[in-house]
Amino acid sequence: MKKNKLTAVIIAAVVILGIWLVFRAKAAPLQTSFRRSSLDSAGLVLQVQNTSAKSLSCRMVAVNKTMQQRADYPFDLGPYKSTEIGILEAGWTFKSGEAVKIAVEGFSSVEFTVP
Repeated sequence: MKKNKLTAVIIAAVVILGIWLVFRAKAAPLQTSFRRSSLDSAGLVLQVQNTSAKSLSCRMVAVNKTMQQRADYPFDLGPYKSTEIGILEAGWTFKSGEAVKIAVEGFSSVEFTVP
């Protein structure tokens, strides 16, 4: 009887692991950085690079909790292409401490805080 219970537990663990491996999202193939804005001396521009051979459909959301403001900017990135997001593109200059999330279709989201 104990052998049957152990076998059932092992089978359940293997099934759960298999489901987790199938449904877990892969990390988004993005690299991000910031540069100083030339239009707003106090703000930053987000630089996003696609490091994969696939086109990506993305949505950037930035939140400034202090000012109670939010920016939402959809964009596409071709294979190995880069883009910049700032006041001209999204009507937003990034400030230190803001929360940023980039959702990428088919991948897990990238989340970070502006340095």
